[in-house]
Amino acid sequence: MKTHFPSKLPQAVLSASELPSNTPELADIHWFNASLLATATKATNTEISDKLTSHPLKQRSALLAGLSSTAARALQKASTSTDPLDMLKSTRALSALHLETVLSAKMISKTSQAIEKLTNLS
Repeated sequence: MKTHFPSKLPQAVLSASELPSNTPELADIHWFNASLLATATKATNTEISDKLTSHPLKQRSALLAGLSSTAARALQKASTSTDPLDMLKSTRALSALHLETVLSAKMISKTSQAIEKLTNLS
């Protein structure tokens, strides 16, 4: 163990009255805060990349799920009703679901083609 004498220490460390009595606790606090800050920074970077890459897919999936449940409810209502407007609403709901599903499939297809072309270039 190496012993330091006060004459060899820097001036900022020399005065013992200026040092807090709980230095090890402060060191622990600073270490803990630094580790939390590093974790928060990593989480922020992950959240940003998740938002950039998967947000449109999540949004599209939620839209299709909503349209699907709307169409299912409209069909169920039309099957028990004699009102022609219920049948018209169910037809519209199914049409909207079909169009959005086809559009989503086309977007996924074009995206995969673009990725394939990019990978073939390299």
